[in-house]
Amino acid sequence: MTNDEREQSISGMWVKYLEGAAIALRCAIGSHEAMGGRVHGRRYDRRAVEALRGVLPYCLHPALSGDNAPFVWLNRDYKPLGVLPFNEFVTYSDFPWMHVCKEDPRIAFILSECKRCNAFCDGHPIFYLYDDATSPRRGKANATRLLGIIERVLTTSGEHVPKCDI
Repeated sequence: MTNDEREQSISGMWVKYLEGAAIALRCAIGSHEAMGGRVHGRRYDRRAVEALRGVLPYCLHPALSGDNAPFVWLNRDYKPLGVLPFNEFVTYSDFPWMHVCKEDPRIAFILSECKRCNAFCDGHPIFYLYDDATSPRRGKANATRLLGIIERVLTTSGEHVPKCDI
């Protein structure tokens, strides 16, 4: 497999991770639409949300250095989505399937609307989907807000996505 073929096969795999996170979060907040309308209890379950810590997106972080460097989707422990255990060191460039180009239309609203604190990586800002005050663990409204962000990313067209450095 050539590098171009490899890049093509993994490009956008992060979408599958977000789809899984959305389904799991719908169940945890008791959304009736989750799992085809089959949700037991229909109540917010904080323990279920806490169990999703490794799969819920927390921020878009620069994956590499350089002006054309992609972002990488990270969980609350600053690991690529789905990576466990939390105490292990990871190199973001080892997870190219979690990389997303800055120019990708699916994340444009995150770059313009979501929180950007004074945290920088090699001079590039880190974009947060929530903070401690708006954590999905702090209630159904916050979890629903995060679900809305995830769903907005998933429903935005991914056509004409530019190629970025991986």
